[in-house]
Amino acid sequence: MGPFAVVAPQLYDRGLFPVPVKAGKKKAITLKWTTYSTRDALTVEVMEEWAKKYEDESVGLLLGTPVTEDLQLIAIDVDRDELVEPVKSAIGRKELVSKVGKKGLTIFMLAGPGVATERIRSGGASAPVEVLAKGTQTVLPPSIHPDGMEYRWIGPSILDTDLRTLPVFTKAVRAEIQAWAKGKAKHFEALNAMERSTEEGGGTVHNSGYPAVAYLVTAQWDDYDIMERVLRAISEASDRAGMEFNRADYERKVEEWIESAKERGFDEIQVTKKPKEIVIAEEFVASLRVAGQPGVMSFEGMTYIYRDGCWSPSDRNRLITALLQRGTNAPLAVLKNAAEYVSLSTVVENPPVTKDFVCLRNGTYDINADAMIGWSAYPMILHRANVLYEPNPQCPVYDSLLLNIFRDNLDIISTVEEFFGSTFVPDNAYQKALFILGPGASGKSTLANLLAAMHAPEAVSSVPVTALHKEYFRAMLFGKLLNVSGEQSLVNPIADDYFKKIVGGDKIDARLPYDMPRQGVLSVRFLEIANQLPLTRDTSSALLRRMVVAPVQTISGKLDPTVPEKLLGELPGVFFHLMRAYRDLRARKQFQAHSAATDALHTYAREQNPVLAWVDDECAPTEAGQPGTPSSELYDNFCLYSRQAGIRFIPSREAWGRILTGLGYPSVVKRVGSRLFRVRALVAHANDLTSI
Repeated sequence: MGPFAVVAPQLYDRGLFPVPVKAGKKKAITLKWTTYSTRDALTVEVMEEWAKKYEDESVGLLLGTPVTEDLQLIAIDVDRDELVEPVKSAIGRKELVSKVGKKGLTIFMLAGPGVATERIRSGGASAPVEVLAKGTQTVLPPSIHPDGMEYRWIGPSILDTDLRTLPVFTKAVRAEIQAWAKGKAKHFEALNAMERSTEEGGGTVHNSGYPAVAYLVTAQWDDYDIMERVLRAISEASDRAGMEFNRADYERKVEEWIESAKERGFDEIQVTKKPKEIVIAEEFVASLRVAGQPGVMSFEGMTYIYRDGCWSPSDRNRLITALLQRGTNAPLAVLKNAAEYVSLSTVVENPPVTKDFVCLRNGTYDINADAMIGWSAYPMILHRANVLYEPNPQCPVYDSLLLNIFRDNLDIISTVEEFFGSTFVPDNAYQKALFILGPGASGKSTLANLLAAMHAPEAVSSVPVTALHKEYFRAMLFGKLLNVSGEQSLVNPIADDYFKKIVGGDKIDARLPYDMPRQGVLSVRFLEIANQLPLTRDTSSALLRRMVVAPVQTISGKLDPTVPEKLLGELPGVFFHLMRAYRDLRARKQFQAHSAATDALHTYAREQNPVLAWVDDECAPTEAGQPGTPSSELYDNFCLYSRQAGIRFIPSREAWGRILTGLGYPSVVKRVGSRLFRVRALVAHANDLTSI
């Protein structure tokens, strides 16, 4: 058996989460592999299926798995051979659980819940050490490395180790690794080379130990961490010299060193000794505080900065721009590290984001009270709408356009306005996407452009729903309130799984090239403008439940080319209508179904579900007393029907069977003569199929 078939079930039995990796590669085979980090997702059945399907593939291990209530499993990936021993010395454990491929070393450790995936840089663009936590995986022995050699364990295997005994990745360990990566570890070098001697005045305990203590006090290490690191160095020096190590005596000595360093003021000069990127980042974060409260917060893969009544998302490039605008004079590599530190140091678990207020250009709108108040940083309002509030506004051009587009259908107009209003707050409780469908010259694009113009540009994206399977495109949805996309490809189907997850409020993962992974629940609402609904491979009702359809017809007369400009002058009135509609939606707690939308979805379901169409067109229930038709013959008939109908995505036999069972035609075993048949209570009229 191959690596995955051998190792993966053992990992699973130990409470870990393996994923299949292509042999000779480092990338996981399965889509959405980061979601298989719970027993609800990676069930016994899925594990057994993978073990058979991916038997000869490599095995990857998901990291970030909880080991205790307070500790998760992580890995420290050392990319340079010359840093392997220094990193091991920083960890301070003689026996480690680690593995190697071509070079370097990957060491397994435990860490607190706040530790995230991080590149520990050398001071330039390179990152010779990486902390791998939640959202990552690492390939395990005996998988094959891309360069042809086999991964192997150094020391005990993770399968032979009680994970609770792994060393813990602390702030002190990280700080020492950072020093080694940057080539600024002379004090740690001195500790590691410390010597003890029986001769009076011999050895280097004091000459190595006291300067190291002063350095660590300057670097703001905790007294406990300083004590443990220096005592370890003395203990190791004692072992090398074959001398007794009296811990109590040296505890008193190191404690004296710590007190002496503080008396001499080493603990008051730490700012000037911090890495430049950290100093830049901390000054930047401090400069943005609002009334003593943080003005920068990071959550779900994005960093938000407060300004003029709202919190706007900033990726790494925007943060670098903000640092430059403050007049920061530093190399680009330092600014990149500073931007990354800003994001990592401002992470919050439960940000106080509100769904009851909208930030406007001239104040904050209270949705429930239908009133204006002043700007404020708290509660958090994401984005500032491009709208000025006006009392008693009018919008006759907008009203006329709606009636013209939707042919005076007030039910559809109400649904559209309720959806439009919901896009101004991060509220995906209704789990719907709106599809405005109709021919060209129907005014639907004018309506979509109007809504987009009411939002801040950074709140709007235009990712096709057919591209959601690509992590780059998914990453573009983070921090957005509205996604507007036009006519979808008639060749590519909608990315069903991710579309349902995003609209349904499930957590997703994503990543931009050369950027940190992103993971979270998105608040973006999808507005799709098209002539027809997109293709789909989904034959369940789950996709349909996520869709609201607003059909349109060609508008009567020619659209006045000045209408878009006139609409921009009516934004206060349009906003007033949308907020009133959104309050109705909040009170009702769901969108109302209207006949035009229901009919469109029923037609769509039949067109996209060839099994349902085949049953309607080609089949009839068997007569009383007749056993039915063999499932194999029915499936052959279905495939022939699908090919003749030009259906591109023909469901597998298993999917076909599940759909038929859901329609009330389960597979049953019946005996006819001396033979047993698996049959269904259907007769197919076409192609001369013979029922039993």
